Amino acid sequence: MHPAIQFFQFPQEIAHKQYEALRAFYLEGKSAAEVAQQFGYTISAFYSLTRDFNQRLKQPNPSQRFFLTTTLGRKPQESKVENDQLILSLRKKDLSVSEIKAILDSLGHEVSERYIYNVIAQTGMKRLPRRTKQSREQAMASVKLPAPPSKKLTYRSETFRTPYSAGVLCLLPYIQTYGIHRLIESSDYPESQNLNRLSSILSFVGLKLSNIKRYTTDDLWCMDRGLGLFAGLTVLPKASWFSSYSHRVTRAMNLSFLKSLHRLWQEHQLLGDSANIDFVIKVDFDLTMSILAHNLYRLLAMDLPGFEVSTSTSLFNKFICNSAQVQIDSQTITVLMKKKRNLPPLLNALEPFQNLPLSWMQNQKFRLLADSTS
Repeated sequence: MHPAIQFFQFPQEIAHKQYEALRAFYLEGKSAAEVAQQFGYTISAFYSLTRDFNQRLKQPNPSQRFFLTTTLGRKPQESKVENDQLILSLRKKDLSVSEIKAILDSLGHEVSERYIYNVIAQTGMKRLPRRTKQSREQAMASVKLPAPPSKKLTYRSETFRTPYSAGVLCLLPYIQTYGIHRLIESSDYPESQNLNRLSSILSFVGLKLSNIKRYTTDDLWCMDRGLGLFAGLTVLPKASWFSSYSHRVTRAMNLSFLKSLHRLWQEHQLLGDSANIDFVIKVDFDLTMSILAHNLYRLLAMDLPGFEVSTSTSLFNKFICNSAQVQIDSQTITVLMKKKRNLPPLLNALEPFQNLPLSWMQNQKFRLLADSTS
C-alpha cells in the first residue's frame, strides 16, 4: 500500500483520526456503524464526537481543532525584545510616545501607546521637557530607519497613529465632492502596475498639503501611515520614486490637467479663487501640484468662518498639523484628531461630510471625530 493512502486510511494522531472519521460520515455518506468500525470507535463514542463537532461549528474558526496555522516570522519573545529595544532607542532621541507609536505602526509592529509608555517607565527615563515645534522636527529628523515598502492599501480592519499631518485626511471629502479624483484618473499622468495614476498624484499632493518642500531624502513622511492613507497606500513611496516620476511628466500633461481643473472651477463658480492658467508661463509639475494643493486649501477655508482669506501655511499650522488615531474597519475610515484649540471649527466644517463614501477607497465612509483620550 502506498504510504500516502496508508496515511489517510489509518491515521495515527487523534485529531487526524477524528477528522477522517467525521469526513467519512458527513461527506462520503457512510453510516455511523461503518465509520465506528473503520476507525475503532464505539457507536456511542462516535455520536459524542459528532455532537461535539456540531457544537464547534457554531464557534469561530472551527477548523483550528484539526489544523494548526504556522505563524511566519520571529518568535513572539524575539519580537518583544526587538520592539522594546526600538522603543528605547527612539525615546533616547527625545520622541514622544505618540511619535514612537506612529513609527512602529509604519514598520508593522502592533503595540499600544500604553505598552510603549510602560516600557519607557520601567527603565526610569524621565518625562520629555516641553518641546518647541522646531525641536520636535529636529527629533523626528534624527530618526534613520529603513522606509517600509509602499503598497496599495487593502482597507483591512486596523488602527494606527499618524503623528503630524493628520489634518490632510480632512481634505479627502473635498476631493470626492468636487470630483477631483475623477479628474486625476482621466488625466494623462503616468501610472505603473504597482502605483495607479490617482495614488501617484495624491502622493505628491499629500506632501504639498503637509508643507513638505523637498523630496530629496527619505524623511519620516515615508513612514507616516496617515499620508499613505491619503494616497490609498500603506505609506508613501520612497524619495527616489518622487524624483523618477517627476521626470516622466511632460509640460503637455500638466497643461492638460490644469485646463481640466480650470473647467471644474468654472462649473462650480469658483474661478475667482483659483489660478488663471492663461498667465502661467512655466507649467512644470511642481507648480501644478502646488496649484492643486492650494485649491484644496481654498475649498477648506471657505468652510471655516473667519479663516476664508488665511494663507495655506496658516491653515496648515492651525488645522492640518495635528496627530490622530486612525481606525479602519470593513465600512468606515474614522480619524480621531488630537484635541487642540482650532479643532472645533474644523469639526464643524467637516460635519456635512460625515459618513461620506469615498468612491476610490472602496466606498469607505469618512468620519472625523475628536479623540476622547487625547
